[in-house]
Amino acid sequence: MYSFGAIQDIYGDYLDGAYPYAPLVVGTDGNLFGTASAAGSNDFGTVFRITTNGTLTTLYSFGAILNSNGGPVDGSTPLAPLIEGSDGNFYGTTSAGGTDTNGLGTVFRLTPSGTLTTLYSFGAILDTNGNALDGSNPAGGLVQDGDGELYGTTSQGGNNNYGTVFQITTNGTLLTLYRFTGLNDGANPEAGLVLLGNTLYGTASGGGSGYSGTVFSITLASGAPPAPPELAFLRSGTNLNLMWSTNATGFTLQSATNIALPGLWLPVSPAPVIVRGQYTVTTAPSNRQMFYRLAR
Repeated sequence: MYSFGAIQDIYGDYLDGAYPYAPLVVGTDGNLFGTASAAGSNDFGTVFRITTNGTLTTLYSFGAILNSNGGPVDGSTPLAPLIEGSDGNFYGTTSAGGTDTNGLGTVFRLTPSGTLTTLYSFGAILDTNGNALDGSNPAGGLVQDGDGELYGTTSQGGNNNYGTVFQITTNGTLLTLYRFTGLNDGANPEAGLVLLGNTLYGTASGGGSGYSGTVFSITLASGAPPAPPELAFLRSGTNLNLMWSTNATGFTLQSATNIALPGLWLPVSPAPVIVRGQYTVTTAPSNRQMFYRLAR
């Protein structure tokens, strides 16, 4: 029906993509949509549409936006299938690339005509050692619930690099639902999820009581309001850097010295600035015991 490498540039590079790993999805228009993990016009993989008669159209080539080091800010190496959302757009993940300098992967939205928007770049929430608490390197696809929320897994990142399960809105606000411990709960989920009713089901490729992987479930809180973004802390000498995702808007950073008295929560100065794709506030704690939160 179609063999990749049919379209080449003068250097012999495959402009139509190469090495598609993920299954296809059928769009509401009757065409098939998929990803190629490599090649394309920028050599970072593609998203394509193909008719049932074998006519292929490359909708997007990753690597159209590069950082100063030549890394693909818009993502690279998509290994997972797409999902057609309830809004008619397609959603997917890339296992590498993004705004983090280490290229920890992305979640993206693609219109049927090929306009791509990066919704989230993993590595936006770091612990004090620089590890990605929000996960990294997603290899599985997404699933959508009846309210339009998307759910997926990252194969690494989280606690001790054992992977995560996350929720993300179609506007890009991400919430980490679970971080694997590498023990009986499993480790390093590489596949997507299945949603049955109010419960997510999935597999982890490692961990478990037999150290050979697990099947797990996560029950979603019915009707729960969206949680605020996670707040990351990084010490820098006597200063403290507080960071959260720029995909979460409308939040104010507050501090208090005593959480037993709600009226003591006060805004933190200075105003946040964007550093490496996340809101960042640098402050010098005024007390040996300080509490911080994000509030609307």
